Amino acid sequence: FSKEKILNILNSTKGLVVVDEAYFDYHGETFIPSLKDFENLVVLRTMSKIGFASIRLGILLANPSLINELNKARLPYNINSITQIIAEVAFKNFSLLEAKFSTIRDERKMIYEELGKLPVIKVYPSNANFFLIKVPDADKYFNELLKRGILVRNFNGSPGLDNCLRVTIGTPEENSQFLKAFSAIALS
Repeated sequence: FSKEKILNILNSTKGLVVVDEAYFDYHGETFIPSLKDFENLVVLRTMSKIGFASIRLGILLANPSLINELNKARLPYNINSITQIIAEVAFKNFSLLEAKFSTIRDERKMIYEELGKLPVIKVYPSNANFFLIKVPDADKYFNELLKRGILVRNFNGSPGLDNCLRVTIGTPEENSQFLKAFSAIALS
């Protein structure tokens, strides 16, 4: 949803409005400043989408009174000590991660522009670290990419996602290999 739609929802209800900002680091828009204006707003983040999926750490930000209520149901010691240590190190060295996010944003823009030049495909805009691409034959593209050592996610057959592939942004070298292979398939 757009920021305007979410603000409309927040202004029209007293119920909880949960905004998932799992991909915040790839687009930069946040509702955290709005927490002071809306007692019913909850913002969720995760370490999973920034390279720390194995520590299984989510972050909830909300009005202090709401957090007090949630803490009544929270189990004690719900985050283990190893997760806490890893998260602390990650946050202390966040500038290293920010450089990675900047590269991914630059690569995402470049890939979007390059894929947009190809015929018979549709690339959906993305604010995450992946794209959804509609192709004439997702199974063919998937298998041809796989033969070239490139793994993407094939959503063909999923409701509403026929002939769609999900492509994650990789390193500049991986992205170059992907574009070369994908272009060869699209133009064949």
